Amino acid sequence: MKYSDIPKRYFIKTFSSSFEYMKFLRTMALMLAGFASAATISADEADTKYFGAIVEFDSDATLAEMEAQGVKILRHRENLALALIPQDYQGDQQQVSVADNNGDLSSNPYRRLARSSKGVIRVEPSRRAMPVLDEAHKHYDAYRVYTGEGLKQPYTGKGVVTGICDTFFDPGHPMFYDADGHSRIARYIVYQEENGNRIVMDSEEEYLAFGTDNESASHATHVAAIMAGSEVNGYRGSAPGSEMVITVSELSDVGLLAGAEDIIEYAKEQQKPAVINMSVGGYTGPHDGTSLFSRYLDLLGKEAIICMAAGNEGDSGINMNTTFSESVKNTKVRIHCSNWTQFEVYGAVDIWSKDDLPIEARLNIFDSEQNKDICSMPVWISSGTRENPKEKVTMYLFDDDPEFSKYFKKGSIVAFHSELNPLNGRSHLYIEFNAATDINRTNPDEHWARYTLTLETKGEPGVYIDQICDVGGIWFATFPGYPNPTNHMCVSDLATGQNLVSVGMYSNRTGAVNLSEQTEDWTKTDDIKIGYVHPDSGFATLSDGRVTPLTVAPGAALISAYSSYFTEANPTIKPVCYSKAERNGREYYWGRDGGTSMATPYAAGYIATWLEACPTLTIDDVKKIIEETNSHDYQNPDDPRNGRGWLNPYNGLLKAIEMSVNSGIRSPEIVAESALRLVLQNGAIELWNATGAAATLHIYDASGRLVDSHILSDTHSIVTPTNLSSGTYIIRATAQGANPASLKAVL
Repeated sequence: MKYSDIPKRYFIKTFSSSFEYMKFLRTMALMLAGFASAATISADEADTKYFGAIVEFDSDATLAEMEAQGVKILRHRENLALALIPQDYQGDQQQVSVADNNGDLSSNPYRRLARSSKGVIRVEPSRRAMPVLDEAHKHYDAYRVYTGEGLKQPYTGKGVVTGICDTFFDPGHPMFYDADGHSRIARYIVYQEENGNRIVMDSEEEYLAFGTDNESASHATHVAAIMAGSEVNGYRGSAPGSEMVITVSELSDVGLLAGAEDIIEYAKEQQKPAVINMSVGGYTGPHDGTSLFSRYLDLLGKEAIICMAAGNEGDSGINMNTTFSESVKNTKVRIHCSNWTQFEVYGAVDIWSKDDLPIEARLNIFDSEQNKDICSMPVWISSGTRENPKEKVTMYLFDDDPEFSKYFKKGSIVAFHSELNPLNGRSHLYIEFNAATDINRTNPDEHWARYTLTLETKGEPGVYIDQICDVGGIWFATFPGYPNPTNHMCVSDLATGQNLVSVGMYSNRTGAVNLSEQTEDWTKTDDIKIGYVHPDSGFATLSDGRVTPLTVAPGAALISAYSSYFTEANPTIKPVCYSKAERNGREYYWGRDGGTSMATPYAAGYIATWLEACPTLTIDDVKKIIEETNSHDYQNPDDPRNGRGWLNPYNGLLKAIEMSVNSGIRSPEIVAESALRLVLQNGAIELWNATGAAATLHIYDASGRLVDSHILSDTHSIVTPTNLSSGTYIIRATAQGANPASLKAVL
C-alpha cells in the first residue's frame, strides 16, 4: 500500500477539521483490519507524492529539522508553516511509535509529522475547498467609478495588483489583454501540490504555451474577468486598469495560502498595493477564526486586502444548532447524500460545543420501509480536558458488525475524531463517512435507497452545539419529531478570519439573450429577484458576535469570460453563451455563472479602485469604508443574509478619496517612526531613505488624484515637481521595511 492511498485528514497532535471528501477511508479500514501493509515506499515505486499541511511549530530549529527530514517548507510566517509532506516521510521513529487510543495510525504522513518532533505543536492537513458584467456595474452608480463622472478622473485600479487564488484558468481570453494587445497578466503561477511542483511564468509566451491548469471547468477565468477583465464586447471587470497575478491550485489550504504569498511578494517587488480574491468555500470548521488556516490568512491580511466568498449554502439546511435542556435531550437528523439510489455518502459532519462541556453522538441505520432505526453504533463522546487536550480517533468498519454488514457494501467505514480543541477551548466531534448501499426500496416507483443513516447527538442540559455538514456529498434532512435543520451557521469557515472582507451575493438581473437568440428568464429557475439578497448567500453570527458577510454584491447571475479549453471540451455550451470573440484563430466565449464566487471578485475589483485613490488603505480602513458606505435600501431588511449591507462602489471610492486627502497627513517634518523622512524646501521635495530599498514617491492633488510619481533609489533624493498647477498636494513616500511618510504641501 502507498501512503498516497491513506486519507489526508486529522492525524495530528491536537487535530482540526478538514474539508476534503473522504473516498480514502476504505483503504484505511483495510489497513487497520490487516489486509494491507504500511511498509515504506520502495525505490522502484512511483515518484514521491506530497501532502499539504499547515504546521504550527515552536522554533526555527524545528523548522530546520522538518526540512532536513524531507518536508518541503513553501512559506512560513511567525510560527506557522505551509508544508508539503512526502508520502514516505518517516520522522523520529521513537516519537512516531506512540499509538493512538484505538489503533496505531502512525503510518499516515500527517501523523508521522505530528509525532516526529516535540517542537511540532499542531498539524492541520490541507483541506480542499470548493470553487464557489455588463449589467452589474449599473448598481449603486458603480459605472461612475470607471467613467469618472463626478470625479477628477476615472478609477480603474491603475497602480494596484489584483490577484486571484483559484483553478480552471485560461490566460488567452481577450479580457486579459489591454487595448494595445499586450497581456495584462504579470505573473501566472501553477501549484501542483501532489508532486511538489511550483511553476512560475512571467511572459505571454509561457502562459500560452502552458495553457490551462484544467479544461474541465471555467471558474478562475470567469472570476478573474469579473475582478479585473478589460472591456471587450461590452463586458468589463471592476478594475480593468490593474495589474493581474494569477495563482491556480487544487484549492487546498496550502495552495490558497501559498498563492496569496506569491501575490503579495510580487506586489512588494512592484511597490504596489494588492487585493487578493478567493472565491472558494468550505463549511466544516470552528467558525471562529481560530484554525491554523484562519490564523495564517490573518497574517497575510495585514499586507494585502483579501476578499473571501461567504459561500452558497444559505438555503440548504446544512446546520443544526441546539441547546440541550430537560425537554430537549437529544437531536436526530437524517443524512442526505447526492446519490439516493445507492446511498453513497462521502463526507463529514462537524460538531462543536460553545465551551468544554462534552458532546455525545452515534450513528444508526434507518429503514425507510419500516420508518425507524433498526440498529446503532456505540455512543462516541468528545475527549480531552483543558489540561490534556488530547485527540481520539476511532475507525468503525461496517464489515466487523454483523448488523451493519447486512445493509452496507463491504469496506464501508466511519471515522470518529474527538478532542477538546486547544485553540478555542471547545469540545469537538468530527465524523467522516465512506459508506454505500445499493439495497433499494421494493417499490420500483420509489427511486431511493431503503437503508440510510441517521445521526443522533446528546448533551447535558445547558450544552449548546453546532452541527455542520461539509455539503460536498451530504447534507441534513428533517427527521420527524426532532428539531429541523437550520442555516444558522451556513457561512464558509474560510471566511471567518479577522483580516478579510467576506462577500455575499444579491440578484442583479433577470435574464439575457443568448447566441441562439433565445431570451432567457432566470427568475423561473434560479431564485432571481431584483432588490433581494439571493437565498443561497451564506451568512452567520459568529461565536464572537461578528455578523457575516461584511458586504453583499451582485453575483447571482453574472456574464463573464469562459475558458476556451472548457468550451472546446463541451461544445454544446457554445450556443447558450452570450458573446463570442476570436483571437489568434481561437474562439472565446462569455457565459453566465452565479454565486458568491462571482460577487467576491466584483467587490474585490472595486476595492482595487479605492486603493488606487488611497494606496495606503489597510484592511481596517477598507472594513471601515465598507461599513460606513454599505447601502441598506434592499427589499428584505430583516433577512440575515444581508449581513452588514450591500456594497456601494461609488460611495466607497468617495470615502477612499477623502481618506487619501485627510488621513496620515503630517506637517513638513520627519515621521519619527519611519526610516523615511520628507521635507519641502523652496518648492523641492527632499526624501531621506534609510531602508536600503528603493522608495516610491506619489504626489496627489486635493481630490486624491495621482498626478505624479517617482521611484527613488538613493538614500537622499531631491524631486522638483514640474507641470503642476498651483495648489495643495499630498506627498507620500513608501518603501519596503518602513512606515510611509506623508506631508501636506502647497506648491
